[in-house]
Amino acid sequence: MTHLIDTGTLSAWMKVEQARHKKREPAANEAKAAARLSAEPRLYISIATSYEIERGLVALPVSRPLIAFKRLLGEVIVIGAEVANRDGITAWSQAARTYARGKAKGVTVNNDADVLIVATAQVIGSILVTNDAVMALLARVQDPPVVVEDWLD
Repeated sequence: MTHLIDTGTLSAWMKVEQARHKKREPAANEAKAAARLSAEPRLYISIATSYEIERGLVALPVSRPLIAFKRLLGEVIVIGAEVANRDGITAWSQAARTYARGKAKGVTVNNDADVLIVATAQVIGSILVTNDAVMALLARVQDPPVVVEDWLD
C-alpha cells in the first residue's frame, strides 16, 4: 500500500537533511521519521503538501532549503488535486465531502490544505502519514476511514 506523506512529516525529513548538512545531530523523532521515509521505495505527496512547504521556504531569507526542496520534488510523486478515483471523484471534489463529513462529526479543520491532503489520501486509497492530531481525526471519521500512521511518534 502507498503512503501519502503530509507536510509535517516531510518537513521533519527536510530538517534532518539540513541538520546533517550542517553536521548537527537531528532530533530523535525526526531522524526516525527520516529513516522510514528513506526506506520507502516511492514517496507520494499531495500538491497541497508541496504548496505548504514551498510557501514556507519562499518566505525564508536563504535559498538553500528551497533549492533542496526543488531537488526533492524530482524524487517524489506529487499527486495533483485533479486525480480521480474509480468513480471519477477528484481530490478537489472529495475535499468538499471530507470537510462536510468532518464538520458533521464535530471535527473542524481551518486549513484547507489539510482537508485536501486527507481527501487525496482517500481518492488514491493510501495510508496518510501525519503527526497532526486534527488531521488524523478528520481522516478517521471518513467513510471509509483513512488509515493513519505517525512516523514522528
